[in-house]
Amino acid sequence: MQTRARQERSERTRAAIVDAATGCLVRYGFRGTTMERIQREAGVSRGALTHHFGSMPDLLLAAIEEIAHRHGEEIERTIAAASQADPTEVLVDALHKMMHRPVFLAGLELWAAARTDPVMQPALAQSARSASERLRAAVTTALDPGLSPAQQSLVYDGLMAMLRGLALGSVIRDRPDREREILRLWLRQFRAAGPGKASEY
Repeated sequence: MQTRARQERSERTRAAIVDAATGCLVRYGFRGTTMERIQREAGVSRGALTHHFGSMPDLLLAAIEEIAHRHGEEIERTIAAASQADPTEVLVDALHKMMHRPVFLAGLELWAAARTDPVMQPALAQSARSASERLRAAVTTALDPGLSPAQQSLVYDGLMAMLRGLALGSVIRDRPDREREILRLWLRQFRAAGPGKASEY
């Protein structure tokens, strides 16, 4: 019983540290996110912090994995709760909203920092690929069932690139009405192509 209680406390502490790291990335950016600041935000001791994460790269990788995990869970819940005849529209709207939340900014900070870091870049790329598998699987289930796996992957990559671009642009210039127009255009083109028409994608 005591062992289980200790394990649960340890898991809560780790989760609090990861949450604090994500919050610091949003509020202070990559350069302003330090182990000391994360420790203070999480309300843990230095020993507890270093017990779970021996270095800043380890902690930041855990943060990006947690972000991707939460995104996957959110999309799965959205698809499961959707009652509309067009699940693609529900999916696109959910992804669009998700990428305008603070955690997206945390991801931007990490990717920008990793671009020129020879150690962090490959580690982050591998971590992100692994963590995003759940999100990809959830999204592709709502796409045209007439598409082959390769075609679904192409549509997924294109859709995510468009949504990330819109989210990145909104950091500098927020134009929600214009973004909605772009999303409606994408949906019209997707529907017009018809089930399984790979040549149209």
